[in-house]
Amino acid sequence: MDAVFRVSRRLSLITACSAIRGVLMPSFRILLPLYLLSIGYRVPDFGPIATYASVITALLLPFIGYVIDSGYVALAGVLSNVFITASLLLPLISDGNYYLVIITYALANLSMFMWQPVRGAVVVREVRTDVFGRVYASFSLAFNVFRVASPLIAVGIAKYLGYLGAMAAIGTLGTASATLFYVATKDLRVESVVSRGFLSSVKESYLRVFEVLKLRPKLLLFTILDRFGWALWMPMINAYLKSYCGLSDEGVALFNSLLAITMLVMSYPAGYLTDRLGAGKALVINEVVATSSVATLALATSEPLIYVPPILMGVSVSLWISGFNALTTYMGGTRRLGALRTGLDSVRTLLAVPAPMIGGLLYSVVSTTAPFIAGTALLALATYSLTKALGSEVR
Repeated sequence: MDAVFRVSRRLSLITACSAIRGVLMPSFRILLPLYLLSIGYRVPDFGPIATYASVITALLLPFIGYVIDSGYVALAGVLSNVFITASLLLPLISDGNYYLVIITYALANLSMFMWQPVRGAVVVREVRTDVFGRVYASFSLAFNVFRVASPLIAVGIAKYLGYLGAMAAIGTLGTASATLFYVATKDLRVESVVSRGFLSSVKESYLRVFEVLKLRPKLLLFTILDRFGWALWMPMINAYLKSYCGLSDEGVALFNSLLAITMLVMSYPAGYLTDRLGAGKALVINEVVATSSVATLALATSEPLIYVPPILMGVSVSLWISGFNALTTYMGGTRRLGALRTGLDSVRTLLAVPAPMIGGLLYSVVSTTAPFIAGTALLALATYSLTKALGSEVR
């Protein structure tokens, strides 16, 4: 009974962290673009910013994998929460400086990518493999309960305190999330799977990126196409909604809240579906719905139709969260999860580095809907790639 209590307490605290991050991450995603627009940035500017931030993220992820595989799960989890906090607070002193804006986005990206393998390192030691999907769904549920209201709350606070004031007020919550994760994992025994010295081990972590390229080519091709298809337009979406679609701050917040509401409703069904059908089939369904959502974005450019895509996106992302996390946790096991997950994330992020910049060029040179049309085509290819991988890499 005591062991069950410890497991329940640990996962409960991490679920609480996910809930707080459900306020932090969406607030960052909506407030920073609106702030940058207000000081003179344009929609196409967000493509290069996201591109440069992705380079930083991709280069650092293998080192993150080394830290996790070295047994420093608590440290990596705390840093993940510190990074999202810093991304909300750094704009207060950056004064819109282009290079600091890039660093701000890179910190948010690192926080997001670190959080997945860190949670996985805990989950794989706490529960059976046949309930991975539902455990990740519970994390997603907690995240999305708070994500539903956070965009509207963030915009509401900004009406009184300004964009920077709102980011400062919300950013302070990150200290609570970091503290909770440390309390949850400080006594978690995670043996290091690193047998070499520091420099050799870090080098090996980077070489594992190429190992992922060689050992999981079909799975990797799918993740790259998927990442590229989303990255063409996602970094500019909130700025696009305000500048091109004519939505108010509240309309942009509603778009994000509809996405969160759908994810909230779908989080547990997506986890159940993943456990019943298998991670691979759940990911195929995710990709079909994702393709439909981006195609709809290319067609719906004004109210009320513009509020249809976030609903489809919510279904897709819910299936991705449970499916991809369950798949990589199953494949990585207790000894190679950090290397596998950060290796996959690093490669797909690195190879998708040009995508936001290309999306910005398509937006400026071809048409405002061109990034979404191109994204639709790439996601359709990703769907085909995944179905080909189902017989080998994906279960």
